[in-house]
Amino acid sequence: MLFLITQTHTPELCPKQSGGSKTLYNASAEGVKLKAMYGAFSQHVIYYVVEADSLQAVHKFLDP
Repeated sequence: MLFLITQTHTPELCPKQSGGSKTLYNASAEGVKLKAMYGAFSQHVIYYVVEADSLQAVHKFLDP
């Protein structure tokens, strides 16, 4: 099943200086495959398209 995730953060909590956007998700989460990632970086919004068998797996993906 495909999921579209919209992730936002404030400018004060922007991960740009602390590892970048890849620190906002767990790439090794079991049962989730990242299909695409798009950013509206000046608006501090990131969109992920992931494939997963369950919502619980998506939760693990979003829990770095």
